Amino acid sequence: QRRVRGVRSFDWIIFPCISCQVGTGEMKGLVCVLGLLLAHPALGLHCHDDITLTDPQEYTYTIPGYATGSGADGTATVKEILEYWGNFHVNFFVFGSFAGNPTDSVSPAKMSAGLYMKNGSLIHSLEIDCSANTWATYITLNTTGLVTVYQSGELETPCVEGENFDMWFKIQQQYMMQWIYNEEAMQYGYHRTSFNKGQRRLRTKNKSGYTPTAWDKWRFRPLAIPMMHTADKAHSFRLSASGAASFKRFAFGKCIAWPEELSSNCTAANNWFTARDKNDEPAGQYGNSIKVWMPQCASLGSIYWDHLNEVVKPDENVPSSKNPQCYCCCTDMTTGLVYGGPDKWDTYCAVYSPDTAICPMDSVCMEVTYNSALYAEALGMMDDEDHEEEEGKMIA
Repeated sequence: QRRVRGVRSFDWIIFPCISCQVGTGEMKGLVCVLGLLLAHPALGLHCHDDITLTDPQEYTYTIPGYATGSGADGTATVKEILEYWGNFHVNFFVFGSFAGNPTDSVSPAKMSAGLYMKNGSLIHSLEIDCSANTWATYITLNTTGLVTVYQSGELETPCVEGENFDMWFKIQQQYMMQWIYNEEAMQYGYHRTSFNKGQRRLRTKNKSGYTPTAWDKWRFRPLAIPMMHTADKAHSFRLSASGAASFKRFAFGKCIAWPEELSSNCTAANNWFTARDKNDEPAGQYGNSIKVWMPQCASLGSIYWDHLNEVVKPDENVPSSKNPQCYCCCTDMTTGLVYGGPDKWDTYCAVYSPDTAICPMDSVCMEVTYNSALYAEALGMMDDEDHEEEEGKMIA
Protein backbone atom coordinates (compact mmCIF):
# COMPACT_ATOMS: atom_id res chain seq x y z
CA GLN A 1 0.00 0.00 0.00
CA ARG A 2 1.08 3.55 -0.64
CA ARG A 3 0.43 4.97 2.79
CA VAL A 4 3.47 5.23 5.06
CA ARG A 5 2.42 3.87 8.45
CA GLY A 6 5.73 3.28 10.20
CA VAL A 7 5.80 6.10 12.73
CA ARG A 8 2.23 5.60 13.83
CA SER A 9 2.98 2.47 15.82
CA PHE A 10 4.51 4.53 18.63
CA ASP A 11 2.82 6.75 21.16
CA TRP A 12 5.66 9.26 21.32
CA ILE A 13 8.84 9.50 19.25
CA ILE A 14 11.29 12.38 19.11
CA PHE A 15 13.37 12.92 15.99
CA PRO A 16 14.61 15.80 13.82
CA CYS A 17 13.67 14.28 10.46
CA ILE A 18 11.96 11.21 9.03
CA SER A 19 12.25 9.70 5.57
CA CYS A 20 10.29 6.65 4.50
CA GLN A 21 10.53 4.45 1.41
CA VAL A 22 7.96 2.09 0.02
CA GLY A 23 7.49 -0.05 -3.06
CA THR A 24 10.38 0.06 -5.50
CA GLY A 25 12.37 2.55 -3.48
CA GLU A 26 10.65 5.68 -4.70
CA MET A 27 10.60 8.26 -1.90
CA LYS A 28 6.97 8.54 -0.87
CA GLY A 29 7.09 10.35 2.44
CA LEU A 30 9.58 12.85 3.75
CA VAL A 31 8.91 15.02 6.78
CA CYS A 32 11.47 17.57 7.87
CA VAL A 33 10.88 20.10 10.61
CA LEU A 34 12.66 23.19 11.81
CA GLY A 35 13.03 21.80 15.30
CA LEU A 36 11.76 18.50 16.74
CA LEU A 37 8.38 16.88 16.32
CA LEU A 38 6.32 14.17 17.95
CA ALA A 39 4.32 11.51 16.18
CA HIS A 40 0.72 12.20 17.15
CA PRO A 41 -1.69 9.40 18.10
CA ALA A 42 -3.70 10.16 14.92
CA LEU A 43 -6.71 12.18 16.03
CA GLY A 44 -7.95 12.47 12.45
CA LEU A 45 -9.69 9.72 10.47
CA HIS A 46 -7.31 8.09 7.98
CA CYS A 47 -4.94 11.06 7.74
CA HIS A 48 -1.62 10.39 6.03
CA ASP A 49 0.18 12.22 8.84
CA ASP A 50 -0.95 13.68 12.17
CA ILE A 51 1.89 15.40 14.01
CA THR A 52 2.28 17.20 17.33
CA LEU A 53 4.65 20.13 16.87
CA THR A 54 7.29 20.92 19.48
CA ASP A 55 8.78 23.94 17.73
CA PRO A 56 5.69 26.11 18.03
CA GLN A 57 6.51 28.81 15.49
CA GLU A 58 8.30 27.24 12.51
CA TYR A 59 7.45 24.07 10.61
CA THR A 60 7.93 22.71 7.10
CA TYR A 61 6.16 19.63 5.76
CA THR A 62 7.34 17.98 2.55
CA ILE A 63 4.26 16.68 0.72
CA PRO A 64 4.08 12.94 -0.04
CA GLY A 65 3.13 12.16 -3.61
CA TYR A 66 4.03 15.70 -4.72
CA ALA A 67 7.60 16.30 -3.63
CA THR A 68 9.41 13.51 -5.48
CA GLY A 69 8.99 12.29 -9.02
CA SER A 70 10.16 12.48 -12.60
CA GLY A 71 9.34 16.16 -13.17
CA ALA A 72 11.95 18.59 -14.47
CA ASP A 73 12.74 19.83 -10.95
CA GLY A 74 12.57 16.36 -9.36
CA THR A 75 8.99 16.75 -8.14
CA ALA A 76 6.03 14.67 -9.27
CA THR A 77 4.30 15.16 -12.59
CA VAL A 78 0.53 15.61 -12.80
CA LYS A 79 0.21 11.97 -13.85
CA GLU A 80 2.27 10.81 -10.87
CA ILE A 81 0.26 12.94 -8.43
CA LEU A 82 -2.98 11.48 -9.76
CA GLU A 83 -1.57 7.96 -9.64
CA TYR A 84 -0.61 8.47 -5.98
CA TRP A 85 -3.61 10.41 -4.67
CA GLY A 86 -6.35 9.72 -7.24
CA ASN A 87 -7.09 13.47 -7.53
CA PHE A 88 -5.80 16.77 -6.18
CA HIS A 89 -8.14 16.86 -3.17
CA VAL A 90 -5.79 16.88 -0.19
CA ASN A 91 -6.29 18.71 3.12
CA PHE A 92 -3.86 20.56 5.40
CA PHE A 93 -5.04 21.08 8.99
CA VAL A 94 -3.22 23.46 11.36
CA PHE A 95 -4.13 23.84 15.04
CA GLY A 96 -2.64 26.44 17.38
CA SER A 97 -3.24 28.79 20.29
CA PHE A 98 -2.44 32.23 21.70
CA ALA A 99 -0.30 31.88 24.84
CA GLY A 100 -0.19 35.62 25.52
CA ASN A 101 -1.69 38.85 24.25
CA PRO A 102 -1.95 38.43 20.45
CA THR A 103 -2.48 42.16 19.88
CA ASP A 104 0.58 43.27 21.85
CA SER A 105 1.95 46.43 20.22
CA VAL A 106 5.59 45.44 20.69
CA SER A 107 5.34 41.85 19.48
CA PRO A 108 1.96 41.27 17.77
CA ALA A 109 0.90 37.77 16.85
CA LYS A 110 1.07 36.85 13.17
CA MET A 111 0.54 33.46 11.54
CA SER A 112 1.30 32.46 8.00
CA ALA A 113 0.86 29.18 6.14
CA GLY A 114 1.59 28.48 2.52
CA LEU A 115 2.23 26.12 -0.35
CA TYR A 116 5.68 26.35 -1.95
CA MET A 117 7.65 24.94 -4.88
CA LYS A 118 10.89 23.03 -4.46
CA ASN A 119 12.92 26.16 -5.35
CA GLY A 120 11.12 28.15 -2.66
CA SER A 121 8.75 30.04 -4.97
CA LEU A 122 5.36 30.79 -3.46
CA ILE A 123 2.25 29.11 -4.86
CA HIS A 124 -0.41 30.33 -2.43
CA SER A 125 -0.33 31.48 1.22
CA LEU A 126 -2.43 33.00 3.99
CA GLU A 127 -1.31 35.52 6.61
CA ILE A 128 -3.23 36.49 9.75
CA ASP A 129 -2.27 39.74 11.48
CA CYS A 130 -3.87 39.79 14.94
CA SER A 131 -2.85 43.35 15.81
CA ALA A 132 -4.41 44.78 12.65
CA ASN A 133 -7.27 42.24 12.83
CA THR A 134 -6.77 41.44 9.14
CA TRP A 135 -6.12 38.55 6.78
CA ALA A 136 -4.49 38.42 3.37
CA THR A 137 -3.74 35.73 0.81
CA TYR A 138 -0.68 35.90 -1.43
CA ILE A 139 0.24 34.37 -4.78
CA THR A 140 2.97 34.64 -7.37
CA LEU A 141 0.94 36.54 -9.98
CA ASN A 142 0.83 34.96 -13.43
CA THR A 143 1.23 38.27 -15.29
CA THR A 144 4.24 39.65 -13.41
CA GLY A 145 5.90 36.75 -11.64
CA LEU A 146 5.91 38.82 -8.44
CA VAL A 147 4.52 37.84 -5.04
CA THR A 148 1.45 39.97 -4.47
CA VAL A 149 -1.66 40.18 -2.31
CA TYR A 150 -4.44 38.22 -3.98
CA GLN A 151 -7.33 38.98 -1.60
CA SER A 152 -7.61 40.53 1.85
CA GLY A 153 -10.10 41.58 4.50
CA GLU A 154 -10.87 42.10 8.17
CA LEU A 155 -11.28 39.22 10.59
CA GLU A 156 -14.84 38.78 11.83
CA THR A 157 -13.56 37.40 15.14
CA PRO A 158 -10.45 38.94 16.73
CA CYS A 159 -7.53 36.95 18.14
CA VAL A 160 -8.00 36.40 21.89
CA GLU A 161 -5.43 35.51 24.53
CA GLY A 162 -5.74 31.94 25.77
CA GLU A 163 -7.95 30.78 22.90
CA ASN A 164 -7.22 28.28 20.15
CA PHE A 165 -7.23 28.86 16.41
CA ASP A 166 -7.28 26.62 13.36
CA MET A 167 -6.40 26.92 9.68
CA TRP A 168 -7.73 24.49 7.07
CA PHE A 169 -6.29 24.59 3.56
CA LYS A 170 -7.58 22.41 0.73
CA ILE A 171 -6.33 21.89 -2.79
CA GLN A 172 -9.30 21.39 -5.10
CA GLN A 173 -7.66 21.60 -8.51
CA GLN A 174 -4.46 22.97 -9.99
CA TYR A 175 -5.82 26.54 -10.04
CA MET A 176 -8.43 26.26 -7.29
CA MET A 177 -7.71 26.01 -3.58
CA GLN A 178 -9.09 27.69 -0.48
CA TRP A 179 -8.42 28.63 3.13
CA ILE A 180 -10.66 28.63 6.18
CA TYR A 181 -9.51 30.31 9.39
CA ASN A 182 -11.69 29.84 12.50
CA GLU A 183 -14.85 29.27 10.44
CA GLU A 184 -14.14 32.26 8.18
CA ALA A 185 -13.60 31.76 4.47
CA MET A 186 -10.44 33.57 3.48
CA GLN A 187 -11.66 34.48 0.00
CA TYR A 188 -14.54 36.03 -1.89
CA GLY A 189 -15.95 35.87 -5.40
CA TYR A 190 -17.02 32.79 -7.33
CA HIS A 191 -17.58 31.48 -10.82
CA ARG A 192 -20.38 29.34 -12.23
CA THR A 193 -19.46 26.02 -13.79
CA SER A 194 -21.66 23.56 -15.67
CA PHE A 195 -21.62 19.90 -14.80
CA ASN A 196 -23.43 16.69 -15.53
CA LYS A 197 -23.45 14.71 -12.27
CA GLY A 198 -25.84 12.17 -13.74
CA GLN A 199 -28.07 14.80 -15.35
CA ARG A 200 -29.04 14.96 -19.01
CA ARG A 201 -27.00 17.26 -21.21
CA LEU A 202 -29.02 19.62 -23.43
CA ARG A 203 -28.40 19.39 -27.16
CA THR A 204 -29.37 21.31 -30.29
CA LYS A 205 -29.83 19.82 -33.74
CA ASN A 206 -27.82 21.05 -36.72
CA LYS A 207 -26.70 19.73 -40.08
CA SER A 208 -24.03 17.51 -38.60
CA GLY A 209 -26.31 16.02 -35.99
CA TYR A 210 -26.74 16.87 -32.32
CA THR A 211 -24.26 19.26 -30.72
CA PRO A 212 -23.96 19.67 -26.93
CA THR A 213 -24.66 23.28 -26.00
CA ALA A 214 -25.01 23.46 -22.23
CA TRP A 215 -25.38 21.42 -19.11
CA ASP A 216 -28.78 21.43 -17.51
CA LYS A 217 -27.33 21.90 -14.04
CA TRP A 218 -24.96 24.48 -12.59
CA ARG A 219 -22.82 24.88 -9.52
CA PHE A 220 -20.91 27.78 -7.99
CA ARG A 221 -17.24 27.29 -7.20
CA PRO A 222 -14.50 29.47 -5.71
CA LEU A 223 -12.60 31.50 -8.26
CA ALA A 224 -9.77 30.04 -10.30
CA ILE A 225 -6.71 31.83 -8.89
CA PRO A 226 -4.49 33.83 -11.32
CA MET A 227 -1.29 32.21 -10.06
CA MET A 228 1.91 31.62 -11.95
CA HIS A 229 2.68 28.39 -10.09
CA THR A 230 -0.06 25.79 -9.78
CA ALA A 231 -0.82 23.14 -7.17
CA ASP A 232 0.80 20.33 -9.15
CA LYS A 233 4.15 22.12 -8.68
CA ALA A 234 3.89 21.93 -4.88
CA HIS A 235 6.76 20.54 -2.85
CA SER A 236 6.22 21.72 0.72
CA PHE A 237 3.81 23.38 3.12
CA ARG A 238 5.31 25.93 5.52
CA LEU A 239 4.12 27.44 8.80
CA SER A 240 5.47 30.51 10.57
CA ALA A 241 4.24 32.38 13.65
CA SER A 242 5.34 35.27 15.83
CA GLY A 243 4.36 36.93 19.09
CA ALA A 244 1.87 35.02 21.24
CA ALA A 245 0.82 32.68 18.41
CA SER A 246 2.07 29.10 18.39
CA PHE A 247 1.26 25.94 16.46
CA LYS A 248 0.40 22.73 18.29
CA ARG A 249 -0.51 20.19 15.65
CA PHE A 250 -0.49 19.54 11.92
CA ALA A 251 -2.48 16.92 9.97
CA PHE A 252 -2.44 16.12 6.28
CA GLY A 253 -4.15 13.82 3.81
CA LYS A 254 -7.44 12.94 2.16
CA CYS A 255 -9.06 12.92 5.56
CA ILE A 256 -10.99 14.79 8.21
CA ALA A 257 -9.34 16.07 11.40
CA TRP A 258 -10.71 18.15 14.27
CA PRO A 259 -9.17 19.91 17.30
CA GLU A 260 -7.82 17.56 19.94
CA GLU A 261 -9.85 19.21 22.70
CA LEU A 262 -13.08 18.16 20.90
CA SER A 263 -12.25 14.46 20.74
CA SER A 264 -14.22 13.75 23.92
CA ASN A 265 -17.36 15.45 22.59
CA CYS A 266 -18.79 14.20 19.29
CA THR A 267 -21.42 16.92 18.99
CA ALA A 268 -18.80 19.64 19.49
CA ALA A 269 -16.60 18.05 16.80
CA ASN A 270 -19.64 17.77 14.55
CA ASN A 271 -20.45 21.46 15.03
CA TRP A 272 -16.82 22.39 14.34
CA PHE A 273 -16.94 20.48 11.06
CA THR A 274 -20.37 21.76 10.03
CA ALA A 275 -19.20 25.38 10.38
CA ARG A 276 -16.52 24.63 7.77
CA ASP A 277 -18.34 22.42 5.27
CA LYS A 278 -19.83 23.35 1.90
CA ASN A 279 -23.43 22.81 2.90
CA ASP A 280 -23.70 25.14 5.88
CA GLU A 281 -22.89 28.67 6.93
CA PRO A 282 -20.61 30.43 7.62
CA ALA A 283 -18.24 28.75 5.14
CA GLY A 284 -20.95 27.80 2.63
CA GLN A 285 -19.72 27.55 -0.96
CA TYR A 286 -16.16 28.14 0.25
CA GLY A 287 -16.28 25.15 2.59
CA ASN A 288 -13.62 22.48 2.43
CA SER A 289 -15.73 19.32 2.57
CA ILE A 290 -19.20 17.99 1.93
CA LYS A 291 -21.52 17.32 4.84
CA VAL A 292 -21.56 13.53 4.42
CA TRP A 293 -18.07 13.24 5.98
CA MET A 294 -19.05 14.92 9.26
CA PRO A 295 -18.40 13.03 12.53
CA GLN A 296 -21.15 10.54 13.40
CA CYS A 297 -22.49 10.65 16.93
CA ALA A 298 -24.32 8.02 18.99
CA SER A 299 -27.40 10.26 19.07
CA LEU A 300 -28.44 13.85 18.54
CA GLY A 301 -26.59 16.08 21.01
CA SER A 302 -24.48 13.26 22.43
CA ILE A 303 -20.86 13.56 23.51
CA TYR A 304 -20.38 9.93 22.45
CA TRP A 305 -19.53 8.73 18.97
CA ASP A 306 -21.32 6.07 16.97
CA HIS A 307 -19.62 2.68 17.44
CA LEU A 308 -19.73 2.17 13.63
CA ASN A 309 -18.80 5.03 11.32
CA GLU A 310 -20.25 4.02 7.97
CA VAL A 311 -18.95 6.94 5.89
CA VAL A 312 -15.27 7.60 6.53
CA LYS A 313 -13.71 9.72 3.80
CA PRO A 314 -11.77 7.58 1.27
CA ASP A 315 -8.03 8.16 1.19
CA GLU A 316 -5.34 7.49 -1.42
CA ASN A 317 -5.65 3.73 -0.93
CA VAL A 318 -9.29 3.52 -2.03
CA PRO A 319 -9.42 2.74 -5.76
CA SER A 320 -11.68 4.70 -8.08
CA SER A 321 -14.90 2.92 -8.93
CA LYS A 322 -18.10 3.38 -10.90
CA ASN A 323 -19.95 3.26 -7.58
CA PRO A 324 -18.35 5.72 -5.11
CA GLN A 325 -16.51 3.94 -2.32
CA CYS A 326 -15.53 4.93 1.19
CA TYR A 327 -14.45 3.30 4.45
CA CYS A 328 -16.61 2.04 7.26
CA CYS A 329 -14.79 1.65 10.56
CA CYS A 330 -15.26 0.45 14.12
CA THR A 331 -14.82 3.58 16.23
CA ASP A 332 -14.18 4.16 19.90
CA MET A 333 -17.36 5.69 21.32
CA THR A 334 -15.42 8.01 23.64
CA THR A 335 -12.88 9.38 21.13
CA GLY A 336 -14.30 8.84 17.63
CA LEU A 337 -11.04 7.20 16.54
CA VAL A 338 -10.66 3.87 14.79
CA TYR A 339 -10.55 1.08 17.37
CA GLY A 340 -7.00 0.04 18.19
CA GLY A 341 -5.41 3.10 16.55
CA PRO A 342 -3.82 3.53 13.11
CA ASP A 343 -2.04 0.16 13.29
CA LYS A 344 -5.49 -1.48 13.27
CA TRP A 345 -6.97 0.42 10.34
CA ASP A 346 -6.64 -2.64 8.12
CA THR A 347 -8.35 -4.77 10.78
CA TYR A 348 -11.24 -2.54 11.82
CA CYS A 349 -11.92 -0.61 8.60
CA ALA A 350 -13.20 -1.89 5.26
CA VAL A 351 -13.74 -0.34 1.83
CA TYR A 352 -17.24 -0.62 0.41
CA SER A 353 -19.83 1.24 -1.68
CA PRO A 354 -22.72 2.56 0.46
CA ASP A 355 -24.90 2.72 -2.66
CA THR A 356 -24.71 -0.99 -3.35
CA ALA A 357 -23.69 -2.79 -0.15
CA ILE A 358 -23.94 -2.94 3.64
CA CYS A 359 -20.85 -2.16 5.70
CA PRO A 360 -18.99 -5.48 6.11
CA MET A 361 -17.71 -4.37 9.55
CA ASP A 362 -21.16 -4.30 11.16
CA SER A 363 -20.91 -7.56 13.12
CA VAL A 364 -17.26 -6.97 14.01
CA CYS A 365 -17.99 -3.53 15.43
CA MET A 366 -20.86 -4.91 17.50
CA GLU A 367 -18.29 -7.12 19.20
CA VAL A 368 -15.47 -4.61 19.76
CA THR A 369 -16.91 -1.07 20.01
CA TYR A 370 -20.63 -1.29 20.74
CA ASN A 371 -21.33 -0.15 24.31
CA SER A 372 -24.96 -0.37 25.39
CA ALA A 373 -24.36 1.70 28.53
CA LEU A 374 -22.94 4.60 26.53
CA TYR A 375 -25.82 4.43 24.06
CA ALA A 376 -28.29 4.52 26.95
CA GLU A 377 -26.51 7.56 28.35
CA ALA A 378 -26.45 9.16 24.89
CA LEU A 379 -30.20 8.75 24.58
CA GLY A 380 -30.63 10.50 27.92
CA MET A 381 -28.95 13.57 26.44
CA MET A 382 -31.72 13.97 23.86
CA ASP A 383 -35.14 15.58 24.07
CA ASP A 384 -38.03 13.22 24.86
CA GLU A 385 -39.28 13.24 21.26
CA ASP A 386 -35.85 12.54 19.84
CA HIS A 387 -35.26 9.93 22.55
CA GLU A 388 -38.33 7.96 21.51
CA GLU A 389 -37.43 8.14 17.83
CA GLU A 390 -33.85 6.99 18.39
CA GLU A 391 -34.87 4.29 20.84
CA GLY A 392 -37.24 2.89 18.23
CA LYS A 393 -34.39 2.70 15.72
CA MET A 394 -32.20 0.83 18.20
CA ILE A 395 -34.93 -1.68 19.02
CA ALA A 396 -35.58 -2.21 15.33
